[in-house]
Amino acid sequence: MSASPESPPPTPPSTTPQGDERKFKDITLPCEWVEDYYPGGYHPVLLGDIFNNGQYKVIRKLGEGSFSTVWLSHDMK
Repeated sequence: MSASPESPPPTPPSTTPQGDERKFKDITLPCEWVEDYYPGGYHPVLLGDIFNNGQYKVIRKLGEGSFSTVWLSHDMK
């Protein structure tokens, strides 16, 4: 049985939000506990932080789970 080729997901329109419209949902969950930010725990990240020698710029927090936090970043290179 051969697998059919998968098509890529549709690309959302790149329009500027108008008025009260937002591109992303608000994050309403509480933040991580400050006690979890230690060597070997969470790494403190602020919007606009730059990583990997200027390659990635943090845009927004996407979410968090039991063992990680996921950040949206822009590849500057």
